Amino acid sequence: VLARVMPVALLWVGGQMLAPPHCQCRQGSKFPSLTPDQFLHLSNFVDQVKDGGYIVSGLTFSNDGNVTGNHGGDDIWIVKINSAGAITWQKTLGGTGDEDAGAIWEAFDGGFIIAGNSTSNDGDVSGNHGLDDIWVAKLSSAGSLIWQHSYGGTGFDDIIDDPASAGMQQTFDSGIILAGWTTSNDGDVTRNK
Repeated sequence: VLARVMPVALLWVGGQMLAPPHCQCRQGSKFPSLTPDQFLHLSNFVDQVKDGGYIVSGLTFSNDGNVTGNHGGDDIWIVKINSAGAITWQKTLGGTGDEDAGAIWEAFDGGFIIAGNSTSNDGDVSGNHGLDDIWVAKLSSAGSLIWQHSYGGTGFDDIIDDPASAGMQQTFDSGIILAGWTTSNDGDVTRNK
């Protein structure tokens, strides 16, 4: 069910995460293993997954505490949280450039699909065409990177960060539809006028 993913702004008050009313996160849920500073980075998208926990995407420039594996600059930070609020696993994705997280979905096969943007062409990211590309990655249910792909050209290519569509939809045949904007007219982009 694709409608479960919502962009959210999370607020940490007195050791409790408070989410806006439209978020499907439980109001007042406690996430004791995340510090307030870490949760400020984790405010892009939340999806409640089949096991009752949550998958959260955001960005981080940290490489300490619960955040490990930063590649440099801003990286995408994915955190799987169980129904009690404890971190099951976390993963930073990116390269030495900057990445920004967009939507994350639980795929039909139980893995996760993340869409965002990247300026990197190293680390977890390959195939960048230049400047900012749309970047899509598939993770296993345990957080291992299965595949990734950069889409765009030599200009700026950006995924739509819209609450209604989140710039990405999974199709019933397990495909992905992406929506974005571009200044490119080369690489994967043709007929841009």
